[in-house]
Amino acid sequence: MIQDVRITGIGGQGILTMGKILGTALVREGKYATLVQNFDTFISGGESTADMRVSDKPVEYPVFEYADITVFMAPKTYPKYIKKVKEGGVVVINSDVIKERPEGNFKVIEVPASSIARKLGNVRAANMVMLGALVARLSLADPNVVEEIIRERFGNKAELNVKAFREGLRIGGEA
Repeated sequence: MIQDVRITGIGGQGILTMGKILGTALVREGKYATLVQNFDTFISGGESTADMRVSDKPVEYPVFEYADITVFMAPKTYPKYIKKVKEGGVVVINSDVIKERPEGNFKVIEVPASSIARKLGNVRAANMVMLGALVARLSLADPNVVEEIIRERFGNKAELNVKAFREGLRIGGEA
């Protein structure tokens, strides 16, 4: 079975970091995952997407137009990519910044990621809150493997990110 996952937002929100962490976890678990990164040439503020194709078999072609799962971290990418969610798919939104509620033949998961990250000490950890909610709700990867990769990636700065990820797991489990 193939699943297409798209994570969208703007540069500086950790979109590509989310994709890399999730993809690494999936590969460690024996799945096949490809990651196609797209970002504007701006350092911060330009559109950023991480498109991931996940499968139990080798992936022959990593590019897709419509996603089974789409994560929205910023309103800037919403108008473009909400039209590219497959029927019956899943939309995960950072409800603190995306005020428009998606309508369509898909499931919507609302996560107040920015406010949770701010309460933990740094709004930049909102991506880890979203990653936790995504992992909890959709069972894409083993949370323990994801946490291990977060620790490896962030080293001595991992604690805030791990707390944010765990809070996302909790919120995602309740949604």
